[in-house]
Amino acid sequence: MKAVSGIAVLLLLGLLLPYSGLAKAESQNERSLRAFRYMWVYDVSGNAGTLPDSAAADWKTADAGRPMPFSKPAGASAAWIELDIGRNDCSSRTCGLYISRLYAQNVSVYVDGRMEYETRRNYRYDVNEMLLPLRLEGEGRLVYLRLETATGKLGIPDFPVVGDYQRMLVSYVKRDLFDIVLGGAYLFMGLAVFFVALFARRSRFASWMSLFVILISTGILILTCTPIMYAIWHDYGQWMVRMSNLALYMLLPAITIFVEGILGKGTFRIVGKLRVFQIIFMAFCTAGLLLNELTSYRFSDYYFFLSDIMLGGLTIVQFAILAACSIARFRRGSRNSVILTAGLGILAVAVAIDLVRYAANFDDELYVWKIGTAGFAFSLVAILGRGIREDQIRLLRYSRELKVYFDQLQQSDKMEIISQLAASIAHEVRNPLQVTRGFLQLLSKKSEKEQDKSYLLLAMDELDRASKIITDYLTFAKPQLESVQTLRVSEEMAQIAGMLVPLANMRGGEITVDVPDHLYVKGNPSKFKQAFVNVLKNSIEAFDGQGEIRMWAYQDRQEVVIHIRDNGEGMDEEVVAKLGEPYFSNKAKGTGLGLLVTIRIVEAMKGKIEFRSRKGHGTEVIVRLPAEPPAAELAAP
Repeated sequence: MKAVSGIAVLLLLGLLLPYSGLAKAESQNERSLRAFRYMWVYDVSGNAGTLPDSAAADWKTADAGRPMPFSKPAGASAAWIELDIGRNDCSSRTCGLYISRLYAQNVSVYVDGRMEYETRRNYRYDVNEMLLPLRLEGEGRLVYLRLETATGKLGIPDFPVVGDYQRMLVSYVKRDLFDIVLGGAYLFMGLAVFFVALFARRSRFASWMSLFVILISTGILILTCTPIMYAIWHDYGQWMVRMSNLALYMLLPAITIFVEGILGKGTFRIVGKLRVFQIIFMAFCTAGLLLNELTSYRFSDYYFFLSDIMLGGLTIVQFAILAACSIARFRRGSRNSVILTAGLGILAVAVAIDLVRYAANFDDELYVWKIGTAGFAFSLVAILGRGIREDQIRLLRYSRELKVYFDQLQQSDKMEIISQLAASIAHEVRNPLQVTRGFLQLLSKKSEKEQDKSYLLLAMDELDRASKIITDYLTFAKPQLESVQTLRVSEEMAQIAGMLVPLANMRGGEITVDVPDHLYVKGNPSKFKQAFVNVLKNSIEAFDGQGEIRMWAYQDRQEVVIHIRDNGEGMDEEVVAKLGEPYFSNKAKGTGLGLLVTIRIVEAMKGKIEFRSRKGHGTEVIVRLPAEPPAAELAAP
């Protein structure tokens, strides 16, 4: 926020300072003409090049107390301005005459009876900013300006400034240079946004393209509202006026489309309806522009009413509706609406200041709206910037999810290999092992030597261990739960604890069970017991001295949560991360298949298993299984 505030302050200063570039004229050996004379012309059928009579009674004086009104009286279509340059310190150099604002379509400047400058416009743009070099010869110090217009404004609201032409030229260029730079910056940003839009997601393409139109249209409006553009490229003035109108016609619907993409269609789909109406109205204005051009401006008054009065009212209504929708979303906690409301507020305040100044005739040079457009543009860019950031966060989340999915896919490939291996072992190895064990058992019965019997018993134990490993492989490869039924968790856990209490007592430990009777899950009883027996055996084998295993369970929403916690030696984070991997075990003779079988059984029961452990502080296993109602309730009518 501090950075945005700093940029706003710099932009404000940059916009305001250029307009005061000639305010210090008197400190630079330049002076303002504090008075001049003017005369309205009602009959323009005569020779426009004939200078008026300086002694005529129709002349009026404009001074600080009685400035020249730039709204022409009824019937007048031209005016003469008489400027007394007088003797000044630029007599030995080229004098410069600077007029900051002059309202007229056609301007002719006469010095010593000869025409020094002329500009004529056949389009409705009557704002002029002039800096003229004057060749003053002899004793003549009077400069005459003939102003003609078909619009409602005619005259010079500010006093002209006289001084050295070369010095004034620097200030003249600086005055509008910032507007040109600002307009060019908008055009450059618009092109940059256009190239971004080409690579944007389809869901954000409309927002990026509407922002492109907003920036391009704003840049064109700023450039075509800069008087120096018409002074430099006066031959293209008509095209600049056309571009200004078309830019305005594109700007307003583009703003609505952008806001609609951020806030939605609004209550009663009012934003969407406003967008449709604007597009139709702007198409009608464009058709009016073409008709007015083709008929040599025969319908200028009607077109002015359509493109200025009606469009101005529509603009006010548009921003009122958009501001109301933005505030409504702001009250719902939308951050984008906060930024949009701030941007609309800046633009509305800036436009309101210009309108008040214009209505009060305090100053009709409208430039505060440029500050508003900058603030509004910043808000739109900030909103899309937030969208890019959200997309980046979403992409990172998808990347993490993809990595998890890839890991699961690798794990699934390993499981498939082990499944195939388990099936091969079951069919090719298990039967020979059983036959071998049978012959060894017969030999042990016939053997009379105790040492031979011990060897045979040891061999049968190893065959039994190999058979158990094969069984674990089969269970791991095919953990399907045949004969699934509703199990009472307390009853199953009590049986499991009963089977393992002797083993725990032999290792100097004990097992406590706290499971309520109302918890039920669906599964195969033998598989259920096998899964938790594997977990409890690992806990018992982790005893170091006096050991304790606590088992408890409860229901959390639609799940039965079973906890098994021991106070054994615990494991490091690296070991916990590898639990469940094939062939990984921290036991001397372990294969890692027991825990892997447990995980597969829990997954087959549509459950989840979690391991928590810390070295020296024991281990806790948390199993979550879908809760089931009691079998009696299921059977009840």
